[in-house]
Amino acid sequence: MYTTKSLAALILAAGSLAVGGVSWAQPGGGREDQPISAATDKQPETPKVRLVKPEAASTDAELRSALAMLTGSFKAAPAGDQPALRLNTSLITVEGWDNALYFELTRDDAPAVPFRSGVMHLYRRQGGLVLRQCAFEGARTSATFGHMLAGLWAAPETLPVLKPEQLIAIVDLPVRKTESGFAAGTAAAAPTMISGATEFTSALTMTAGGLSIADRGFDATGKQVWGPAPDAATAFSRVEPAAKVEIRDNGLVLIDLVPARDPGRLAGDGSEAVLHYTGWTLEGFEFDSSRRPGREPLKLTLPGQLIAGWNLGIPGVGKGTVRKLVIPGVLGYGERGNPRARIGPNATLVFEVECVWLQLAGEAPADRADPSEVAPKDARKPEGK
Repeated sequence: MYTTKSLAALILAAGSLAVGGVSWAQPGGGREDQPISAATDKQPETPKVRLVKPEAASTDAELRSALAMLTGSFKAAPAGDQPALRLNTSLITVEGWDNALYFELTRDDAPAVPFRSGVMHLYRRQGGLVLRQCAFEGARTSATFGHMLAGLWAAPETLPVLKPEQLIAIVDLPVRKTESGFAAGTAAAAPTMISGATEFTSALTMTAGGLSIADRGFDATGKQVWGPAPDAATAFSRVEPAAKVEIRDNGLVLIDLVPARDPGRLAGDGSEAVLHYTGWTLEGFEFDSSRRPGREPLKLTLPGQLIAGWNLGIPGVGKGTVRKLVIPGVLGYGERGNPRARIGPNATLVFEVECVWLQLAGEAPADRADPSEVAPKDARKPEGK
């Protein structure tokens, strides 16, 4: 049986150093210092924006074949009381590196909340193929950075360019060719401090149809304390991505990580909605969130006195939807930026929005609720978490 901690060697947590934020009054009143408010709801005319996907730069046929097997969406079946897991990977640009992949692992009942994420780098060392596993470096990259990245795998065009110093190498896995694909594994046990283990081993097989992962932790006596049995592994089959993506000509990107509970009731003009949200710059700076202690979700009627990216990106959500919005600067704060929110000129903004209540235009207010009546718990997470 797999557990979330049994995959810790390959799928390591993002850094844990929090970035300080700015506390804001409840948005929506049109004040200039409120990060999603705007003085007018007039939509600017915007040129077409061409977003570019990262590409593998290597001409090495064997490396490119292994990279293709590692890239995509994969699912592991439920095991015992553990839900299905999803592993999503996509190419990402890291300065000075070719062939890097962003990855995140989620439970099937919490697709918007990765419990592990990081970067894998496939490269040649002394002629041999090596898979390096990296976590986000805690001293330089905050936990909010990993939260901001969550779900952007579905639209690789939106992933920011990383610097190597934002990452910390965890382990290198030598890779060898097999009849059906590739196999990688630690040459020797590597040190760790996860869940009572002092060292771990990692093994990975790759085929066109999926991946198989076996990470095992051992204590100081050499006893295995987590991970599958010696002859077992967690099998991930290649599947279609679960997220729904829309990329518009004006550069606005919508990624639905959790669909509406009722696809027949979606927000439009005149709808009243209650929304939880968190906003970041692409650097991972969290400039505003309704989920901070003492805050309430935002209640609004569409269209609102909001930045254009919100007025264009919120229609179509339904109750239960968790949507990532990637908003280009021209649909956010433009050349002026928002200095009080520490948002620079032409900054691209990333928002995670969860619709917790919705009343469509013309509906009777039978299910009417004030934001203060909506439970403040993070509804993106599994029950009991």
